[in-house]
Amino acid sequence: MQRIYPLPSHLEFSISKCPQYREYKLENKTASARSQVRRVTFQAFLLTISLLAWNFYLTGPGPTRYTGTTILLSLFLRNVCSGIVHESLVVIPCHGIQIETHRGFLTKVLSSSREFIPFSVFEDLIINEALYGWNVRYYIAVLTQSSTGAPILRVGFPNMLPHFPILQEIYTDIQDLLPRRQVHRNNHLSHQTAATLINPILVVYRI
Repeated sequence: MQRIYPLPSHLEFSISKCPQYREYKLENKTASARSQVRRVTFQAFLLTISLLAWNFYLTGPGPTRYTGTTILLSLFLRNVCSGIVHESLVVIPCHGIQIETHRGFLTKVLSSSREFIPFSVFEDLIINEALYGWNVRYYIAVLTQSSTGAPILRVGFPNMLPHFPILQEIYTDIQDLLPRRQVHRNNHLSHQTAATLINPILVVYRI
């Protein structure tokens, strides 16, 4: 397997290539040990205050006290162990695209979620823009159709929302893995919109 870092200014992004699949991986480099320790320390402080208030001021001895303590501890552990470690877009040639999110603590993955999109329902791969607070953010998405024909967007890297140069690199590199009819369609759309858009890669679908 070959792993490359195509963007020197974005070392959190890598591409892994092998005959069976190609993975576009975005690691959460902001989850440094120091920042994680600060976050966990602050949450532990809040937990301690909450436990003291619950056990000594809000409830008396009995099942209610123990139930509340268990719930608070469970929420604390769930929050600590649910940070984003990395997200991936995996293309399996001739089969489909898989969107992955891996959660855990620091670099240790404790849980993963995956959504596989077969090429039988695949319509297009697009870069779109949307308002995110007061900013405009770009995201890459797989366009499919429901059984009723309504369009459905499956967003890649939904939690990390990588910067536009990363999305552009993915869009360009992934074209040779998409069904041929979609590649032709994308090229046709890009040529149609090149005269009106700043970047012809930014096409087809807006929210």
